[in-house]
Amino acid sequence: MTLYETLKADLLTARKERNQTATLVIRMLIGELDNAAAVDVGDRRQMLAIETLSHTSSRANSRPRKELSEAEMRGVLQENADEISAAIKDYERMGATQQSADLRAQLTVINRYLT
Repeated sequence: MTLYETLKADLLTARKERNQTATLVIRMLIGELDNAAAVDVGDRRQMLAIETLSHTSSRANSRPRKELSEAEMRGVLQENADEISAAIKDYERMGATQQSADLRAQLTVINRYLT
C-alpha cells in the first residue's frame, strides 16, 4: 500500500472515529500530495505524455497528475512537518501555548507517516 493509499484509508478511520485533528491533518496532507503531483499546464509535453498514459481522470476538469514516488511523497510530508515545527517555535516565543499545543498535535499525526 502506498503512502497516499494509507492516508486515504486513515482519513476514513479518522472520520469514523470523529478525530478532528487527524481528519484535518490527513486532508491537508492529501491535498498537498495532490498539488505536488499536478502537472504544470505550461509543460505541454509532460501533460500530453501523462494524458496518454492515463486514459481516465479520477476527477472531472482536474489537472493531469504525475506519479509521485514514495520518497517524493515523504518529502512533501517532511516539508509540512518542518513548517509546523517552525510555527510551533514562533508561537512558543509569543507565549501562545494553546496554538503551539494544537500544532504539536498536528505534528504528531504527520510524524506517524514519516517513521
